[in-house]
Amino acid sequence: AGLTDEGLDDFDTEMEENGQAGGAINTADGGGIATLTDQQRLHNAEISTALKLSQLPIREAAKVWKLPSFLVSNLERDGYENFFPIQSLVIPDVIASERHSQIRVRDICVSAPTGSGKTLAFVLPVLNALSNTMVRRLRALAVLPSRDLATQVYKVFKRYAEGSRLRVGLAIGQTD
Repeated sequence: AGLTDEGLDDFDTEMEENGQAGGAINTADGGGIATLTDQQRLHNAEISTALKLSQLPIREAAKVWKLPSFLVSNLERDGYENFFPIQSLVIPDVIASERHSQIRVRDICVSAPTGSGKTLAFVLPVLNALSNTMVRRLRALAVLPSRDLATQVYKVFKRYAEGSRLRVGLAIGQTD
């Protein structure tokens, strides 16, 4: 999932100043220079933005993304000092699509190694989006392929919802 133009505008004012928008690269076979497409330049800019955001202290990145204080407190309580790169790539895009009605909401598929921060990459934007809701009702549903993974993700949602008015539940299928 890439950052939308609005997401880039909201979360990175430095991209135009940093030289990442270069136009040519050496080819893998050493046979010459290949020109980058606009899509490749945007992809490079997105990755550069994510890496920069992942180097910011948690409080600074959270301030840029306007995360509620309960999420920041919970992250600090768990010892996070920085967001992981995958989180810095996904979170701003999800938040931007939630905040800007002209951005089409879409599914995001992330493939990354265990321990890379994928769960928090979707838990934090969901809790962020729901943090100001007043009427208590089912507002989000995470569908997971196994009971173990469902339990694990439930615990993460529950832990990071602490300090908010949000309530988290778990519904799992019957045993074999």
